[in-house]
Amino acid sequence: MQRLKNFFLLLCLSIISGLLTACYTPLNVAEALQQKTNEKIYTAYNLFYTDINNIDAENIIKGNFIPYGTPVGVVKSETSSYFNHSIITFKNLKNGELFTVRMVHAKMMIPPNQILRHFLTTKTPEQINSTLTEKFIPIIEQGEVKKGMTKADVLVAYGYPPRNRTSDTTDDTWIYWNDVNSSIRFVFRNEKVAEIIDIKNY
Repeated sequence: MQRLKNFFLLLCLSIISGLLTACYTPLNVAEALQQKTNEKIYTAYNLFYTDINNIDAENIIKGNFIPYGTPVGVVKSETSSYFNHSIITFKNLKNGELFTVRMVHAKMMIPPNQILRHFLTTKTPEQINSTLTEKFIPIIEQGEVKKGMTKADVLVAYGYPPRNRTSDTTDDTWIYWNDVNSSIRFVFRNEKVAEIIDIKNY
């Protein structure tokens, strides 16, 4: 009797595992980035995290960060319309560390492929730096934003602002999360940061 129970338990677990696996489909990173043969992939901006196995694609500005221009190799990438999220695991080719980024589709408000094009790029660090204000590059490398920076500078320092806080990067105000109950607002004038305001969200 016990053997029969164990058999049915294993059968149920196998069915559940199969159903969960079937809910995921591969997410083609190379296609999303229009990656050419032998072309390398890099982080497009400073990618912040407090847990390397659970990095929020909204890029909450807290904890440590993977510097922009870090060469990475994709280990696994998959998406699920059923569970409404995508997962990508990649390796930092400089030190071999593995990182997992999770994207909740409804929260991100943009398709998974577009999210990939935001935080990954085929542009080399030198090409990224060529789009930045030279005097601010050392500050961006420290994961900071200062007054006078351009929108391009802020995008590399902090990434794209969450769509649920900033509808479009053409807006003159960008808002980023830096914790569960707090955020930071950047006000642009003439396409440069004019004000930096910390906000408490209660």
